[in-house]
Amino acid sequence: GIFTQCGGWQGEYELWMGAVSDTDYNRCAGYVQQQEEFQNIDLVEGQVVPFLNIYDKGYRAKMVAWKNGKQKVLQPDYANSDRRFNRIETLASSSDST
Repeated sequence: GIFTQCGGWQGEYELWMGAVSDTDYNRCAGYVQQQEEFQNIDLVEGQVVPFLNIYDKGYRAKMVAWKNGKQKVLQPDYANSDRRFNRIETLASSSDST
């Protein structure tokens, strides 16, 4: 995968071949742990500011991010089966996607 961090820092990680769950990938890849280390030394007025991870809908990463420095996760809403979005879900999902 690739990443872009505020300030223009960009990087990449090795591609994983085969089947792996989202949870296992996020836990084992190491990027969430590196973000926690960085946020703990890059204080803002003496306070830790958690990373905001932006994932596509359905990607399972919230628990891993929270357990590593209480990082935040932003994902578009998605509807199961034929359920339609309500007004707020439509607005939130469209703003997350852009």
